[in-house]
Amino acid sequence: MSIHRGLAIVLWLLGFAMLPLDVAAQDADDSGGKQEKPREQMYMWRFEFDNDIFSGSDDAFSNGWSLQRHSPALDTWDVRPNGKRRAGFSRWIGNHFPGLKVGGTTGKVGRRTIGISQIIQTPEDITNPAAQPDDVPWAGTAGLHESWISFDNVWLYAFQIFVGVMGPASLAEETQKFVHDDLGLSSNSPRGWDNQIDTKALFNVNYALRHKLAAPSDDRYQSGRFAGDLAIGGQAGLGNFFRFVEAQLELRFGWGLPPGFTHIPDAPGRGIMMEPSLGPPSDHWHVYFSIVPRYTYYGAIATMDGGDTYNGGFHPGVDYDKNVFQTLFGLHIGKKRFSAHITYYYFPSAELINVPTETSLSWANVSLE
Repeated sequence: MSIHRGLAIVLWLLGFAMLPLDVAAQDADDSGGKQEKPREQMYMWRFEFDNDIFSGSDDAFSNGWSLQRHSPALDTWDVRPNGKRRAGFSRWIGNHFPGLKVGGTTGKVGRRTIGISQIIQTPEDITNPAAQPDDVPWAGTAGLHESWISFDNVWLYAFQIFVGVMGPASLAEETQKFVHDDLGLSSNSPRGWDNQIDTKALFNVNYALRHKLAAPSDDRYQSGRFAGDLAIGGQAGLGNFFRFVEAQLELRFGWGLPPGFTHIPDAPGRGIMMEPSLGPPSDHWHVYFSIVPRYTYYGAIATMDGGDTYNGGFHPGVDYDKNVFQTLFGLHIGKKRFSAHITYYYFPSAELINVPTETSLSWANVSLE
């Protein structure tokens, strides 16, 4: 087993191990005893997993994951939840970036999130070791991200900074081979990673806002009561990873609907990692659904645009539809500190041009909190 593949395995195991460690630590107060806190007053860990195998394919966007830590709901950016003064840069972003102010007359709460992520992209035939210039490039990315959100049940503002790398350092090859070969979860061994896009630093900033168009009275946001709301939103991304502008509608309906907005699990850089709701609203189960139709105009997608490859070659990139219509269908369940989200990304038409007709861009996301 290669050193890189071993490192990929270690990173995966650390990611899973960190989840229960932090949950256990949150239960203890300063005296070492146990205390029960509302969900919004605790740190929350989220693991997200994306894969197109749920839609019956293993090409284009093949796999992605992220591990995120979301702060408790905050009424100030000046101090951390433990009472210590927050670092100057993070404090300045929260206090000065448009829309992010919290507490006081704003009536909004904030959350700061940090996380790591990885994306794997492959052509349709992953067993072919030769260059495939007529299909999507072999590409992998990994990154670190920090985001700030400010919201109530009417408005949401969010800002994120992403710093990462594309190429062998992303460990995409090692991760995919570990899953396919070492775990034996696929009979197709990936053999074309020498053709992956070579090392490139990635940087992106994203800004988003959402506004509630229709909402029930506050007493409808309770466990066991059926409610629904409707919001409109937009987002922009600027950098050398994703450049885009986007507009969306956001419909939620179900039982025990939490105040706030819909969890949308876009990959960091493509979207903003956030926890945009305050809930579940009580100790009882909640179950609700979301439908998010949206339009996106892409100016650039680093993994699709090609470039020099690791083995000294060159991939010309692929032509893709820059005007994309998409609908996200979500199922959300939760109780106390546990929540799960299943989101299906549906593309009504093909967005890749002059690539194998079987290539699919639809996929599903599973998020566990």
